[in-house]
Amino acid sequence: EDGIKVHADVSAVVVKDQLRKPLYMIGIVRDVTDQVRHEAELEEALKDKRQLVSIINQSPAVAFLWRAAPGWPVEYVSENVWQFGYDAGELTSDVVDFASIVHPDDLERIATEVQTYVKDGRSEFEQEYRLVSPDGKVHWVYDRTLVVRDRTGVVDSYQGVVVDITDRKDALERLSRTERQLKMFMDMSPVVKFMKDRNGRYVYVNKTHTDIFGMTAAEWIGKTDRELFPPEVAERLMATDRNVFESGKFHAFLEVIPREDGLREFLTYRFLVPSITGGEDLLAGVAIDLTEERRYERALKTANEKLNLLGSMTRHDITNQLAILAGWLDITRDDVKDPVIIKRFDDMKTAADTIQRLLMFTSEYQDLGMQEPVWVSVDQAFSNGVLGLQLEGVQVEVDLPGLEIYADPMFERVFRNLADNSIRHGEKLSRIKITQRSEGNELILTYEDDGVGVPEGIKGRIFEKGFGKHTGFGLFMVRQVLDLTGLSIQETGTQGSGVRFEIRVPEGGYRYSAGKG
Repeated sequence: EDGIKVHADVSAVVVKDQLRKPLYMIGIVRDVTDQVRHEAELEEALKDKRQLVSIINQSPAVAFLWRAAPGWPVEYVSENVWQFGYDAGELTSDVVDFASIVHPDDLERIATEVQTYVKDGRSEFEQEYRLVSPDGKVHWVYDRTLVVRDRTGVVDSYQGVVVDITDRKDALERLSRTERQLKMFMDMSPVVKFMKDRNGRYVYVNKTHTDIFGMTAAEWIGKTDRELFPPEVAERLMATDRNVFESGKFHAFLEVIPREDGLREFLTYRFLVPSITGGEDLLAGVAIDLTEERRYERALKTANEKLNLLGSMTRHDITNQLAILAGWLDITRDDVKDPVIIKRFDDMKTAADTIQRLLMFTSEYQDLGMQEPVWVSVDQAFSNGVLGLQLEGVQVEVDLPGLEIYADPMFERVFRNLADNSIRHGEKLSRIKITQRSEGNELILTYEDDGVGVPEGIKGRIFEKGFGKHTGFGLFMVRQVLDLTGLSIQETGTQGSGVRFEIRVPEGGYRYSAGKG
């Protein structure tokens, strides 16, 4: 009557007479609308269940239903349990209970945890433990379990999902191992290491730091320099920290820090460590304790000064005695007429002159390396070096404007000895020339003359101590001066065409001033 369509179940019977002729039909009509709707809903539910099961079986999460009985028998498990090496039917057959596949080292722990959670009335809980596959492979798993109780509150079963977290556990273990190794590296390092926040509070100090200052890490962490050092020291340190934070630049400097047993000298490097997690930047410091080295340096310097003073006084006395000896040799020679005796006096005078030159060499050599290297103008070094040498009639070509070399202050002695060598042994010397060229990242400084050159057979020996016709110390001194700052020299000339000395200057050991080069 109201126009609503319904589902009906119709049953009918045909009534016939004696001749089996149909007389009428009796029927029953039953409204089955609700039944049809319920069947449709059930089908949809089954469809949803199949989809849910399909989703579970394709996901990394394995669904379990455990009975609340010893060994946790498996009532249901999703098919994707194969990822642990088991078949779903095998686990639900009561042949294999769940407890038997738990790692034996974890079983007692998780059983105790489950009992505790149930006793505390928990409705759900989480656990991490290991499962063992039939082939012996171990899987770390994360288990989230719901506790199912009956109307009386007694536990009936457990429902849960189990996810393999082996890769995550392995990654965490590698990370933990790396962190332990890093901590060992930091603590076993012989240098002081520390970190501070922008408020100047220490957030980290290594073991060397605590050992040197005789305080535990807990006594440093969270404190500022004002709480740890005298006011003047603290203000100096904090001013440096502010400079690093504001400029963002690397700072290296020497600093003196008081300690209970006296002052300590450090070479300190401070720099920013940018945040990578959105937090604040930190200041990191590395400090090398130079106290002992400085003490040794001062002691060595004092010893060298005393030795130099002794050497200077000794040379002075020997020089005076040589002057007296030379004078008497000249006077006595003039009174002698015998040529043989005169020759002996001349030999003695030559020996005395050689001693005098050796004394001059020791005077120069004692100063070698006593001063810090400096940037030396090559033009100026040559001019100063050859000052006073007999170069009349020799054409000198030096055109190296602005070229500077990082060398010992005695660098000019290199040119003096090279030029003196040309004068003494060049024989037909008329020209000296100094040029430069680049070879890769190095600079080649070339000294050439047009003398007789160096015989091929002795090129490798001319820089040896004592080798040569004169004192044998000139070219030896040249190599010693250059070695101090990593410069090298070799002779590459051709006999008969003059010498050619090539001085090789490494990258960073030369520069050009005033825009030259």
